Amino acid sequence: MSLPDEPITGTARPVLRVDGLNAGVAGGGRALREVSFEIPRGETVALVGESGSGKTLTCRAVLGLLPPAVAIESGTVTLGSGESAVDLTGARPATWRRLRGTRLAAVFQDPGSYLNPSLTIGYQVAEQLRVRGNTGRRAARDRSLELLREVGIHDAERVERLYPFQLSGGMLQRVLIAIAISLGPELLIADEVTTALDTVVQAEILDLLERLQRSQRLSLLLVTHDLAVVARMSHRVLVMYAGELVESGPAEEVLRHPRHPYTQALLRVASLGDWSRRTLETIDGQPPAAAAEITGCRFAARCAHSAPGCTDGVIPLRAAGPAHFARCIRDRVAA
Repeated sequence: MSLPDEPITGTARPVLRVDGLNAGVAGGGRALREVSFEIPRGETVALVGESGSGKTLTCRAVLGLLPPAVAIESGTVTLGSGESAVDLTGARPATWRRLRGTRLAAVFQDPGSYLNPSLTIGYQVAEQLRVRGNTGRRAARDRSLELLREVGIHDAERVERLYPFQLSGGMLQRVLIAIAISLGPELLIADEVTTALDTVVQAEILDLLERLQRSQRLSLLLVTHDLAVVARMSHRVLVMYAGELVESGPAEEVLRHPRHPYTQALLRVASLGDWSRRTLETIDGQPPAAAAEITGCRFAARCAHSAPGCTDGVIPLRAAGPAHFARCIRDRVAA
């Protein structure tokens, strides 16, 4: 299992801080529960878990793009630190217009749905520079060509004249990444950006993200269900289940010594590097609805180690090692 190099900076100043975030659903219940984490400058932090665990909802809370039926009830989301810090919790539309694309950017799966099918690729990349970057038309066009080349599109002059339907999924993802990095954001959220791509193109996109992170000093929040990607790229891992974080810590520590039964189950199912396996393992049972009210551990109904104390009350994140935490009452997770 290969893990990434050390972060490109030694500073602990966070680019993003999420503290005690709770998000409620219309009609009752919480979709996110006491979610807290930080992303330091230059680090890749992976957010992992099954579909419906709350990964994308957490990202949308950070981006101020929660669906109408979901709203932040409490907690804070802070971009930057010191004098540059901005409280995003309940930010006004004008604040979001100023921050999205400049200090904070995102790339999602299904890139074709985020591009206008009636406009050329070159126009859409240059538009970000003209509208948000106050760049002149000629300078924006020149810079858009540079950006397309930076993301690995070698025939940029031809591609800029094409429309989205004329490009492959991998090329469209490169175009979206070019738009996302065009104004030099501090934080890039990459939400399942390789899910719909074949394995060769997946590797190319991951190579691109790694290269851009180092050349542009980006912090990266990588949302994925692929633990092989986590092992390759991440400095820290956040494991999410049914709307709450159940484990967090340095990537090497979490992947080699997982403490929460859910993390252990994810790694067992993934079997990183075990290509000789002939049977597909699964995690028994189904995750609860994100807004379901459950007393105690939300994973208890699927856990092989479940005991009566698991459902007695709120289970906090407990220290499991240096900067390593798990939401479990078992003895080997130290209080």
